[in-house]
Amino acid sequence: MPTFRRLLYAFLLIVFALASARGALADNRAFLSTSLESSQASYVLDFTPLTGGVVDKLRLAFPPGLLGGGVELRSLLIGGKAARSPIVTTLDPADANALLVDVRLTATIRAGTPVVLELIGITNPAAGDYQIAVQLIGLTGNVLETLAPPIAFSIDPLGTGSGGTGDITGVTAGTGLSGGGLTGDVTLSVDTTQTQKRVSGSCTAGNAVRVVNQDGTVTCQAVGAGTVTSVGSGTGLTGGPITTTGTIGVAAGGITTALLADSAVTSAKLGTGSVDSSKIADGSIGVIDVNTAQIQARVSGQCTTGNAIRAIDAAGAVTCEATGGSAGGGWTDDGAVIRLATATDSVGIGTSSPQSKFHVVSGASAVLPPRLESSAATGFASGWDFYLGSTGKGYVGVPGASAGFGPGELILFGGTATKTSLWAGQSRALTIDTNTNVGIGTTTPTSRLEIVGQDGIKIRGYQPVFTLQDDNASSKQGFVQSVDGGVALLTNNRRALVIRDGDGLVTVRVLQITGGADLSEHFEVKGVQGSRAGGSREQIQPGMVVSINPESPGQLAVTTKAYDRRVAGIISGAGGIATGMLMGQDGSEANGTIPVALTGRVYAWVDATRGAIKPGDLLTTSPTPGHAMKVTDHAKAQGAIIGKAMTGLKQGKGLVLVLVTLQ
Repeated sequence: MPTFRRLLYAFLLIVFALASARGALADNRAFLSTSLESSQASYVLDFTPLTGGVVDKLRLAFPPGLLGGGVELRSLLIGGKAARSPIVTTLDPADANALLVDVRLTATIRAGTPVVLELIGITNPAAGDYQIAVQLIGLTGNVLETLAPPIAFSIDPLGTGSGGTGDITGVTAGTGLSGGGLTGDVTLSVDTTQTQKRVSGSCTAGNAVRVVNQDGTVTCQAVGAGTVTSVGSGTGLTGGPITTTGTIGVAAGGITTALLADSAVTSAKLGTGSVDSSKIADGSIGVIDVNTAQIQARVSGQCTTGNAIRAIDAAGAVTCEATGGSAGGGWTDDGAVIRLATATDSVGIGTSSPQSKFHVVSGASAVLPPRLESSAATGFASGWDFYLGSTGKGYVGVPGASAGFGPGELILFGGTATKTSLWAGQSRALTIDTNTNVGIGTTTPTSRLEIVGQDGIKIRGYQPVFTLQDDNASSKQGFVQSVDGGVALLTNNRRALVIRDGDGLVTVRVLQITGGADLSEHFEVKGVQGSRAGGSREQIQPGMVVSINPESPGQLAVTTKAYDRRVAGIISGAGGIATGMLMGQDGSEANGTIPVALTGRVYAWVDATRGAIKPGDLLTTSPTPGHAMKVTDHAKAQGAIIGKAMTGLKQGKGLVLVLVTLQ
């Protein structure tokens, strides 16, 4: 260990001694380390829990932005002793600003035990006051203690408080400066060839600054001036020349077309009534001055009885055609209603041969399709755009700015109620909103199809009643089918998962589990020192070897003797390997609170003091509570084998990956 590292640990031990001396109510703190062994910021957290227990993890919640880089745990001291390896440090999956320190291999933390962590790789925040929230997490994820108040620390601005300092090795003159140097006292001066001196000069009245000199003085000159000796009249004006006083006016006929640009005289230039008959000579406006494209010639044509004007041309001539009558079909207008004359008549718009009572054919692509529009400003709240039926009516409307609907939506109502009650209740509606979302039983769908209502959708049919197609994967399909009251989910190649009606049996060809690597069952487990059924949970940890508890049917206990033929399995969850499949039955003896691996791969605690363990060695129980050991007496091991070691341990106690195969 480098000399400085030894000094740092000595310093931390002194800190721990002082922390222990001040008792359980000592102040918790966070501060920057003085270590020079790393270029990264090194933080030390010093705190004393008030609650004891077996601590699985320490959760440290930092201010946002401090954990952006790779944070590492340099050291961990509990009660002045270095924690045993391995210690895993990870970010909290539920909070990117929280750090999880796995301390499950340490001794039990008692109330009042000082804890010191040194972390590197933390991003220094801006100057200000901050807090770090600390929680002690138990084996089952329960919170043993939340430090109150959180650990507070401050970052001072550079140059104040405990801000950074350094030695100046040289002063360099920048743009506009001269001087500087690398040693001794140096001077920086203004470079007058690049920097203008402050201007302080001024000019007398009637004069203006013409030149600003380098030394800040100014050169003045008189402001230009002249005398008007005469004002003459030009084209279109009369009067003048003026030498003293006089008048200039517009000459008669002075404003000609040559002096007026096109569009020079606008309505803004002509006041109300400024041009009247006195300004316009008789006969001055002739046919040549009238734009026949904008002014209609006087209409003088007329039609004979039984005919009506169909068209008026620009010259005022009319085109007549016979009016429709009841005897010959067509339409009639009685002054209040326009209607078809007979029951066999049809209306054709855009077509001379309508195929139904009302047939509309749009023209070119630029022509809009037929349009039905309510005259009410609020859409069909006051008048429906369209409705079908006689006794039982169906309504169709495109609402305006009315409560509960948005402009541009399409609403369909069904039933025998009046449109007013349908509108007020907003019931039994099919809505197509402006985002092309379809809602049944709702006026505000948030997806392509949203159905609101009890038993909202029922699909009847034979073979697949529901098909899902993936257009991005060669249109491959998945299917949902009801089979004799059960449910079948089929892939594109008809590989099925079936849930059978009646007993709920699930059948599947292949089941792949990626969340864990063992098959476990829930058990109640008695701890080493527990005297009651269930034992002390504080003595139970993932990775411990357990055996059948003869005192409690269906329950287990932590092993305490070698070659125990009642061995049942290993508590799942150690070493970061989660449970793959978990079984149990609520309300029966086949249930509990702790997952115990009966087969698969799990980490187990082993005692290598009774023999080094190599991959492939058979493992059995040992006298060390909850620990396995290498089989050395194969006769005694019959019926007491837990499984085979998949990793090794040369000495001491630790975790070994085990292939669980009870024999």
